[in-house]
Amino acid sequence: MFKPNKMPEIQYCVEFSATSASITTGAERLVRASRCERDELVQDIAPEWATFANVMVPLAQMENDFAAKSRVLSFYRHVSVDPDIRAASANAQALFDDFDAECWRREDIFELVAVVYHNSEELTGESKLLVETWYHRFLKSGFGIRDAAGRERFEEIQRRLSVIHAESRENLGHCTDEIFLSLEELEGVPEFTVKQLEYDDSSGKLRLDLSNPAHRNILPSASKSSTRKQLFLASDARCGVNVPLIKEAVQLRYEMAKLLGFDSYAALQLQSRVAKTPERVREFLLDLQSKLRPCGLAAVQKLRDLKRNDADKDDESDEFFHWDYDYYHSRLLKSQLSVDRSQTREYFPLQSTTSAIMGLFSELFGIRFIEIRAVEDDVWHPNVQLFSVYNDATHGGEFLGYLYLDLLHRDGKYPSESCFNLEPGFTRKDGTRHYPSTALLCAFSEPTPTKPSLLGHFEVTTLLHELGHCIHDLVSKTQHSRFHGRQGLAADFGELPSQMLEYWCRTPSQLKALSYHYSHLSPAHLAAWQEENEGKAQPEPEIPDELIQVLTQAGRSTLGPLFHLDQMHRASFDLTVHQIASEEEAEYLDITVLWNASRKEMGLLDGQEVFDGNYTHGNGYATTTHLMMPDHAAGYYGYLYSKVYAADLFYSEFHDHPRDAERFKRYRQCVLESGGSRDGFQNLVDFLGREPSGDAFCHSLLN
Repeated sequence: MFKPNKMPEIQYCVEFSATSASITTGAERLVRASRCERDELVQDIAPEWATFANVMVPLAQMENDFAAKSRVLSFYRHVSVDPDIRAASANAQALFDDFDAECWRREDIFELVAVVYHNSEELTGESKLLVETWYHRFLKSGFGIRDAAGRERFEEIQRRLSVIHAESRENLGHCTDEIFLSLEELEGVPEFTVKQLEYDDSSGKLRLDLSNPAHRNILPSASKSSTRKQLFLASDARCGVNVPLIKEAVQLRYEMAKLLGFDSYAALQLQSRVAKTPERVREFLLDLQSKLRPCGLAAVQKLRDLKRNDADKDDESDEFFHWDYDYYHSRLLKSQLSVDRSQTREYFPLQSTTSAIMGLFSELFGIRFIEIRAVEDDVWHPNVQLFSVYNDATHGGEFLGYLYLDLLHRDGKYPSESCFNLEPGFTRKDGTRHYPSTALLCAFSEPTPTKPSLLGHFEVTTLLHELGHCIHDLVSKTQHSRFHGRQGLAADFGELPSQMLEYWCRTPSQLKALSYHYSHLSPAHLAAWQEENEGKAQPEPEIPDELIQVLTQAGRSTLGPLFHLDQMHRASFDLTVHQIASEEEAEYLDITVLWNASRKEMGLLDGQEVFDGNYTHGNGYATTTHLMMPDHAAGYYGYLYSKVYAADLFYSEFHDHPRDAERFKRYRQCVLESGGSRDGFQNLVDFLGREPSGDAFCHSLLN
């Protein structure tokens, strides 16, 4: 294996050799050491002698070192095949959460930071932002609360929320919800999907693990309405154990916000974001809803008409249900485009598509990926690929960090597609660079001996989006770890760079460049394809123009008004539960009813409430991870908020220049490299030369 230790400026990759015992002892040792460092700081520096150099610099270095060591220990809970290691890692994260809360409760440290904040030192840039961020974080941690009883209650709330957050993550990672379906119930489902399901001896049916991505292919193809309904309702009721935890978290967050002097938790959270106030977010959502609702109603009516005229349907109701959407939307696309959209998956085998996206990013961002032949301790699972990443010659050729790809579903693994920072980038105490390591986790289906894992257009887009976050992580250049990469940005701005990159999956020429028909991967794959397509000529490697038209038109329909109205429902729900204005409302609010009623009102599709008038069926919010992530609660609107700016960025700068290396170099330098060390919105203004506008987003969606 290539170990870059011969070059002194390059660091070793992370070693993944932990056991459950070593994770536990390592986490405890790390917390003890970091606590001692803080104790020594307050012993050595009296408040009257506090300066940026003797207080903030050491604190930032402690934070940098802790982040570099703790994130790997807590990462195992998402990826290890050993349940004991996952449990130890989850416990380590809970310990880190407790220690983080403890650090922000230290009045002795706050006194030092407050002196630096209020003194007359001339600080600029990242140094000034560091002091302001620490000071306001301390205020948010309870130092704005004057009375002792209030401070004590605040600390109780923080400790309980830390436990709730850890429990909810654990529940989601180990969710075992399943249903059992017969072959008759799976009528219409592709044979390839059916073959992925396990036969259950006790029921005599096929077992469907609802965390397995295979179930995504059933709703669009199952011809029996009863099957689609059963699957949708089961999926919608997943992880019910999280329901009371979310309810408790919402109540505690309201109480915490009131103790800090805010009207609501949303007001507390938004003060440090681009949107600033809940009122501005609500205005944004209502304005967008008013523009999209007429088109959404028209889209539902078209689908309802298709269902009404379906001679083969086994559901005689006039309503159009959630479980009808994927099926009739797929049929509508087939009728409009005269092509089976499932054909397009054959042009996007996972490995070649991933390589093509990495090639695209190499060109756009001026970087090189060098795959490392990993040995056992270099990765956490044999399926993981490891790359060292460098600037290309035009950007100086420097080492940037490490990228890990873990793309296939397995039991116990994090169930969604996501980018995880394993080690942030920062400047070490000796002035050298600590380089970032970042991991992309996905849950794509396992390949078979004759057919690779094939991606739909939405999955290709998601892969490109999440890998875009990894690139942001790698090219970020900040002095302090807390400002590094996407995680250093405001929650309502961090998605923008990857949302902008999604447009490459909607641009015909770029989509063609990402394609490669799986029959060209090997003679064995060709033979398997020919067996399934007897008498047909082998397709060309690149996807043909007529199928690209299918994908782009399907994408406009799939990610059209109904998709964004559903996103608005999720954002509105998140804002509403965190904008509770009284103790009575916090106690009596039924968040399940709120979720389902909001989904009906904003999303425009019918659900189980049609049959009994109750909005108590389903708890889709229980698997919505952002609700239980402290930095993202009251922030779901951010996906739409940043998406509006992403559209403006793409159409004004890159639509006509999708491979312009000079434009991307300027974009990388102006928007990406500073991470959160500069205001993201101001970076965008500087790059565009004007305030961003929402016109491009609505125009692209409605025309």
